[in-house]
Amino acid sequence: MTTIGDVARDVGVAPSTVSYALSGKRPISRMTRLRIEESMRRLGYRPRVRSVPGSCGSGADPLALFAPVRSDTDHAVLLQFIAAIGEAARSQGRGLLLFSDEHGFADVERALTGQFSGAAIVMDVEAADRRVPMLRASRIPTVFIGVPDQADGLYCVDFNFELAGSCAVSHLAGLGHREIGLIGSPRPAYKRGLGYARRLVQGFEKSARQVGAHGCWAPCEPGRDEVRRCLDALTARLPNLTALIVHNEAALPMVLSELSDRGLRVPQDMSVLAIAPQRSMEATPVTSIAIPVRQICRIAVAMVTDQVEASSDPETRLLGPRIADHGTTRRVVRR
Repeated sequence: MTTIGDVARDVGVAPSTVSYALSGKRPISRMTRLRIEESMRRLGYRPRVRSVPGSCGSGADPLALFAPVRSDTDHAVLLQFIAAIGEAARSQGRGLLLFSDEHGFADVERALTGQFSGAAIVMDVEAADRRVPMLRASRIPTVFIGVPDQADGLYCVDFNFELAGSCAVSHLAGLGHREIGLIGSPRPAYKRGLGYARRLVQGFEKSARQVGAHGCWAPCEPGRDEVRRCLDALTARLPNLTALIVHNEAALPMVLSELSDRGLRVPQDMSVLAIAPQRSMEATPVTSIAIPVRQICRIAVAMVTDQVEASSDPETRLLGPRIADHGTTRRVVRR
C-alpha cells in the first residue's frame, strides 16, 4: 500500500510537505503541489486523513466534509477540493473534519449518531444518493457539491457540466469538425450515477444532434492500455474522427502521447479540448473548459454559513463554462 512517505520520496520533498498539501494548512508552491498531485495519481496513493486542522478561534462549530475515497477516485482532483474547502473554512474561523470512508453513507450515519451539531459539505453526489434523506431528516446545515435527482429543498452548487459538454461540441463544430469523440470518466462514475459524468455526456450528445455532427463517447479507465482501447473504439465508430473532447484529467497526458505515437499531430490532424479542473490544466496546457474548483468551494462554504445564519433559501447554483484557447483546436482543412 502506497504511503505518504512514498509520495514524498517520489517528489523529493519532506512528508510534512505532502501533508500540508493534503490539508491546506500551509501554503505550498504551485509547482510542488502539481508534482505531489501527479505522484499521488501515478502511485495510486489514497488519502486516509480523518481530520484537517483549522483555526476555530471564533468558536464556530466545525465543518464536516463528506468526501468518499473510492478505488475510482481521482485523488489529485480530490486533493484540490479538500485544500480549497479547508482554506475557505479557515477564513470563516471554522475547523474542518474530513470523512473519507468509501461507503459515504456510513460516515454520515456515524456523524449523526455521534450527535454532530456543525454544518456539512457533501461531495461525490450520486443521482439517487443515500445520504440525501439522512441529511434532510437531520436538519443539519448542508451543501452538496453536485446535484442529486431529488434536489428540491436542498442547497447545491456545481459546475454546469451539461452546458460544458454542449459548449465543447459547439466550439469544435464551429471549426468544421463533423466527427467528434468524447473520452469520458472511468466506468464506475457512470455506474454509480455521478451527476457530473452523466450530465456532461447528455450535453455532448444533445449538442451533437443539434449541430448535425456525429458524436461518439467511451468511458476510459486509468492506464495507457485503456487509453489505447478507448481511442480504438472511437476511431472504429468514427473513421473520419478529427476532434477529441477529454473529460478525464488523469488520461489526458496519455491521450496526447498516444496520438503522437499514432503519427497524429495536435491540432493539425486532431483537435483536442479538455474539460478539467483549472489547476490540472497548468501541467498540460491544452484548449480547455476549466472547472473552477476554488470558486465552487468558496460558494459552498458561504452557502453553509448563510444557512447557519438563516439568511438564505434552498437553491441550486451552477457555474457556467468558458473556453480558454491554448492552440490545440483548429479549423478543419477539407481535402
